[in-house]
Amino acid sequence: MDVDGNVTVYEPKDNEILSLSEYFRIASYDQLTINAFVTDWYPHRLSFEESQSSYWMWDEPDEVYNWVRETYPTLDISQFDNDKDGIIDEIVFINTGNGIGKAEALGHEFWGAYRYAKDYGGHETQTYGTPENPVVYHYVNMTLGHLLNDYEDAEKGIDTNVLIHEFGHTIAVMDYYNTGNGNATFLGGYDMQDGNVGDWNVYSKYCAGWLTPVVADENCFAGSDTAEFTLRSSALYGDALLIPAAGYAYNKTPYDEYLILDLFTPEGLHENDSKLFGLENEVGVRIYHVSDLMEQVVKNEGASQLKYGMQHYTNNSDTIYSKQFGMHQIEIVSATGKNRFTEGGNFRPEDFFTEGDRFAVEDFDEFFYNGKMDNGLAFGYEIAVTSISQVNGETVATIRVTRK
Repeated sequence: MDVDGNVTVYEPKDNEILSLSEYFRIASYDQLTINAFVTDWYPHRLSFEESQSSYWMWDEPDEVYNWVRETYPTLDISQFDNDKDGIIDEIVFINTGNGIGKAEALGHEFWGAYRYAKDYGGHETQTYGTPENPVVYHYVNMTLGHLLNDYEDAEKGIDTNVLIHEFGHTIAVMDYYNTGNGNATFLGGYDMQDGNVGDWNVYSKYCAGWLTPVVADENCFAGSDTAEFTLRSSALYGDALLIPAAGYAYNKTPYDEYLILDLFTPEGLHENDSKLFGLENEVGVRIYHVSDLMEQVVKNEGASQLKYGMQHYTNNSDTIYSKQFGMHQIEIVSATGKNRFTEGGNFRPEDFFTEGDRFAVEDFDEFFYNGKMDNGLAFGYEIAVTSISQVNGETVATIRVTRK
């Protein structure tokens, strides 16, 4: 986008993957459009040595933002506050570091890739702007090294995976790898918010409002002990089946506890990245256990008590729930019954549930504490993949859910 608001569609080179906007267009089933204005390089006021003791997080984003407004006076800033809350929807800062180590980047705040908000840590209370004059609050900071295939040769193209991952936090999706100590990858590494590869999982898309799963509740059984459901490719159509524990009062939002199933096909955003995990010729059902428990984070700052919003506390292996009970915000269940993911194991073809496979919580005790859901209830159903077949040229899985 130029200063007059004219949009130029970025076309990736042959050696590049999808752009940020194209990735989310596909992931959202054409429901999210991202437009951006790219500035020239900002001449940082600090030398390399001075930047070593600089704390970028809070003050300098405003300095850069003010520079943008002075340098591009005709740029309509209000267009970047889509929800009109007085805050820029997102700013991505890309510095010239190479992203491989603090000593070789531009200082201790300039080596990593992360998304931040200016009042994390209680540094300040955020002051909101207006829709006409929005301010900086949250932003992505990353290095040029994270964006290039080869830091020494920009002609080798761009790799947007890190940018896509960090921008994913803008849409309020967490990291699904272990953010504490250890190597756990609760989705086996194969997810954009876990290992920076592949599509978003169906839980993430449910949170974003891009899909609405079918819920296997009492109405589906119609007086019978069994109910059947069909799933098409989640990458192409957004099909998902959500199953709360029998008798549980599911709150009808993504933020509860349930199992959610989808059908994986190596299509859409899986077409390229599936090859990295040996999944390019695989089709199968994935079962995720979502335990989206949340708590209010409150900290005392002097005489004031500051609320930091809601925090998921089960995607970090250092928390008591994760460490003692193996409870996580989201975890993929392997059809093998063996949980390699908490030790950093990658998702593999044998982890898919395929035709003829059956699932019951009590038989997968490496994934469920005491053979029950995290809320202490018995799941109360058996799940069977009765078929995976071609229907009118489309891959379709049939799932049978039976009361126990």
